[in-house]
Formats: sequence, C-alpha cells, structure tokens
Amino acid sequence: MLEFRFPSANGKSCVTKKTSSCEKSVSDTGNTNQPVRELVVDEVLYFMFNKCDNIPMSTLKSVIYKFYREDEIVAAKQNVVQYIGEVMGKAIEYLAV
Repeated sequence: MLEFRFPSANGKSCVTKKTSSCEKSVSDTGNTNQPVRELVVDEVLYFMFNKCDNIPMSTLKSVIYKFYREDEIVAAKQNVVQYIGEVMGKAIEYLAV
C-alpha cells in the first residue's frame, strides 16, 4: 500500500495511506453517457501545480528534490507521460475518423 506524506501546521510530517477509494473512476455529471475519468492522486504533481505560479521554477525544483523521494518524483513523471500518451492517442483517433 502506498503512503503519502503531508506536512502539518506544527512542522511535523504526518503519513496517510492510499486507499482503494482514491482509485475509483469518477464522472463529472453522473450521466452514464459522459466519458469517465480516472482520479489519479499524486502529491508531487498537486504540490507543483499549486506552487508553479507563486515561486520561481528553480526554487520549486529545489524544494521538490529536497522534500520528495526519488521514487515519488519518478512516479509523478510517469503519471504525466501516461496522461499525455492517453490524450494524444485520443486526439489521433479523433482526427483519423
């Protein structure tokens, strides 16, 4: 089971476990005709997305490299590559029709 670290207000880090509920497929409207998107929980990408406009990229990279483990960073990169591959595949299918 994967674990995620979240800093708390008192400066100590707490750990939560990833549950199967985080991996459910979700739909925006609940309509069965709408496409279903998979919810991906990725702490590194969430942190980066929320901080990229507020701090310089060099500082952001430094913080990520110092706080997160290498395997967490690699997993985040793999999630991005997989998502881009899926989106590009759907775009190619759409254009081929």
